[in-house]
Amino acid sequence: QDTGDRRKLSRGAIVLLRLTFMPESALDPSKKLDQHALNMFTTEDDLAQRSVMNLVQTLDGYIWMGTFEGLVRYDGRQFTLFDKSVVPELANNTIKALFEDSHGNLWVGTPSGLTRYRQGVFRHFTTESGLAGDFITAISEDRGHHLWVGTNRGISVYDDMGHFTSFSVSDGLSYGFI
Repeated sequence: QDTGDRRKLSRGAIVLLRLTFMPESALDPSKKLDQHALNMFTTEDDLAQRSVMNLVQTLDGYIWMGTFEGLVRYDGRQFTLFDKSVVPELANNTIKALFEDSHGNLWVGTPSGLTRYRQGVFRHFTTESGLAGDFITAISEDRGHHLWVGTNRGISVYDDMGHFTSFSVSDGLSYGFI
């Protein structure tokens, strides 16, 4: 990189490698990085916010980004912002975690709860839904396809019946913040 490129990146940008949107796609390890198509996007390209904290490409090909200003979807041509003014189920614009589960659901963690995006519909979950805490720190899935959600007050598992079981310090965790 030259000095101009480093300066651009230090101001905040997201760099995406252009790949075929197929799950089996990968970078060819025999090629150098500069032999692939590389795009850099900034707020001047309609990226909603300079800081992208997390990123996931879903099986349908979209690239989803978590920012301080909301959830951003990139379709290869344009960015679409989903924030709490457009999607009240997000409840908070700061996206702390993103995860696509084996069923194709996109899970979005914020400091104000967990939101699931499935077939164009957003649904919000909080401690009232059974989560251990509302500040979501991590999302993952085990081999049995159970969703695990780390929070500021413990960990919760989402089962096939749509219920959370939560564990906290009172259940034996040594520390509540996951």
